[in-house]
Amino acid sequence: MAIDNVMTSIHKGMDVRSEEGVSLGTVAHVWMGIDPSGGQPCDEEECSRLEIQLPHRGGTRYVPYGAIAGVSGKSVNLNLSAEAFNEKLWHRRPDWLPSAPDNEDFDHLVRPPSYPGSY
Repeated sequence: MAIDNVMTSIHKGMDVRSEEGVSLGTVAHVWMGIDPSGGQPCDEEECSRLEIQLPHRGGTRYVPYGAIAGVSGKSVNLNLSAEAFNEKLWHRRPDWLPSAPDNEDFDHLVRPPSYPGSY
């Protein structure tokens, strides 16, 4: 699954669902990082992210690219269960993301800084 085929087809407001179809929240921002399908190493710190708002529980999660199974219609499908999603520590905003914008309508694509050994 190439990043251009998946991440660029994800938009603000799309529903995010677990592998069993449970709605987890909505996409607030798409953050472009390293593409693991391009052969570059990608740990959870540098991978592209989806910033997801959790309406029922409140809060935000920063879901790494590796957790995205695909896009179907207006939904982003993850490759993990709702229970596994809730156990992940994805509430911490990655350091390479700019500070939270004041504008609610802000949608941003940004790449993390290059590190020696990365592309």
